[in-house]
Amino acid sequence: FNRALYTYEDESNDLTLAASGGGGLAEITLTFDNSSVMYGFCSLKEPTAALPQYILINWVGEDVPDARKCACASHVATIADFFQVRTCNHFKHAA
Repeated sequence: FNRALYTYEDESNDLTLAASGGGGLAEITLTFDNSSVMYGFCSLKEPTAALPQYILINWVGEDVPDARKCACASHVATIADFFQVRTCNHFKHAA
């Protein structure tokens, strides 16, 4: 697989695998949920590159309560460290 999507179990701070597959960035963006905080880990392979690059996407759905958004905001650095990602890319959902 070249993508994995994680989300929190219920209202806990425990992450669980929500989806994985081989569709890459295009496929992972279709699985984001507006009511969830999610973390997407995906490989991108440039045609001229020897090795793929890896990105971490921090998804915060529009319908996530503000208190939950604040509680999860501090988790991004820990998750990036776990995946050994140097930078995090934040995308805002466009309606």
